[in-house]
Formats: sequence, structure tokens, C-alpha cells
Amino acid sequence: MDDYKPKASDDDETLLMKEALQSLDESDRIIFTLYVDMASEQKLASLLGVSRTPVHNLIVRCKQQITDYINDKQNGNNKSLIDSGNHS
Repeated sequence: MDDYKPKASDDDETLLMKEALQSLDESDRIIFTLYVDMASEQKLASLLGVSRTPVHNLIVRCKQQITDYINDKQNGNNKSLIDSGNHS
């Protein structure tokens, strides 16, 4: 997946969310994006051929990483989660 290039029309919140998504590991970002599109952990689990539990755990982890990334940026911490080694 190519890195996102900001558009002049993107507002600050949109840019921050896109940066946060880019901070996820590529496989996590793909699965999280599928989850957002499908709006169902069960449907995504069926698509992937796994039980709902690992999908749920991954979604919770992604949401937390996105929240942490945004909070860090809003609190003036410009060091990304990738640089800090936080991939939990």
C-alpha cells in the first residue's frame, strides 16, 4: 500500500487520522480498513476464515494505537509510534 500523500483540501483532523492509520503495520491497516468498510467483526472473521476473537483483538489493538498516535500528536509529541517501537 502506498504512503498517503496529503491533499490541499484535507483538514487537520482528516490528515491526523490518515497519519494515524499509516502508523499501523500494513497488515493491521488492511484488516482495520476492511473492518471499517464492513462494519462487522463477524463478517470480517468469516471473510478471513477465522473466529471472531482474533479479529476483535486486532480491532481493539488498532483502535488503541490510533488513539495513542492522535493523543501524542495533539499533546505535542512529534515522535511517531513507529519510532518509539510501540507495536503492541
